[in-house]
Amino acid sequence: MIGATGSLRIDPRRNVADRFVRFGESTRGAVTDGDGVWVLALDGRLRRIAAPSGRAVDEARVLTTAGSHLFGGPRGTLTVIGGDQIALLDRPSGRTLWRKTLDGEIRYLIGDDQVLWVVVSRAPAEPDRLVRLDADSGRRRGQVALPEPGVTGMAKVGRDVWVATPGGNIVVAR
Repeated sequence: MIGATGSLRIDPRRNVADRFVRFGESTRGAVTDGDGVWVLALDGRLRRIAAPSGRAVDEARVLTTAGSHLFGGPRGTLTVIGGDQIALLDRPSGRTLWRKTLDGEIRYLIGDDQVLWVVVSRAPAEPDRLVRLDADSGRRRGQVALPEPGVTGMAKVGRDVWVATPGGNIVVAR
């Protein structure tokens, strides 16, 4: 389990918490990968903390914008989102694989190994858009206008992505 100040490991055999790892500073997100936790610090340091020891085992400096946050990504990657910027990072090295500027603020993200689906919000008078990005290159592969601003949830259903809006609409995109 991950919280704002650290990560709590649960022993599934005994169903009890057996280790709390304090991140030590404010973070811009944390992502688990089975063997540990990736943490993006406010100063742009990306650290991997080993689950068994609770110690940092890898660290890289990442170019980020103010307000950027760390999210999971397709296999072997991490995603950093901030404002209108999205970047895909290699997990082992922290190296930026690609960076893309979209024409609006990024509000939501879901993906798989081939596609990243990103909800982008523009001026209040324009509808939000669901943008489809190629996960390998960051190239735009399509987009669809959403019927109203905001997203309350997204889910992958087979090859499709389902987007739920605050007004109860469901948009299905492929």
